[in-house]
Amino acid sequence: MIRPLPLMLATSAIVAVYGFARTPSPTIAQTDTLSGLADVIDGDTIRIDDVYVRLFGIDAPESEQTCKDRQGELYRCGLLATAVLEEEVGGRSVTCFPIETDHYDRTVATCEVAGRDLGDAMVRRGYAIAYLRYSSKYEDAEIEARTAKRGIWQGAFQEPERWRREHLP
Repeated sequence: MIRPLPLMLATSAIVAVYGFARTPSPTIAQTDTLSGLADVIDGDTIRIDDVYVRLFGIDAPESEQTCKDRQGELYRCGLLATAVLEEEVGGRSVTCFPIETDHYDRTVATCEVAGRDLGDAMVRRGYAIAYLRYSSKYEDAEIEARTAKRGIWQGAFQEPERWRREHLP
């Protein structure tokens, strides 16, 4: 049985399969930053105006993904990751520093709220992993979260990339 999340944590999210291309977008070349109020899509994706931004260097559980807590009970870790990113954003302005565009035409960027790096916050709180295939930027934050058994590290989970391969078209 999957434990339901409290209503305030239950949020709808768009599920997307992630991939990266190394070709910079012309839009990115024209701007150093992207900022504004953000809608949280899932644990590693936000939208500012009509621009979808994939947080660089992290991978969070997918919205439909479940994990096991320390007692071995299933819980909706993907929805919880989304709720944690919503909490980190907190309705405040987000500033993103574009790096590249992925093959889904999303801007890949490091983003911050009030000087706090959202990627670092998500990994350090244990609701995303360092996406080491693309960057080691958040590796220390992951080690800290894993050691402290925060978030998804409290129990068992499937790496989000592997979960996508097995569950999404």
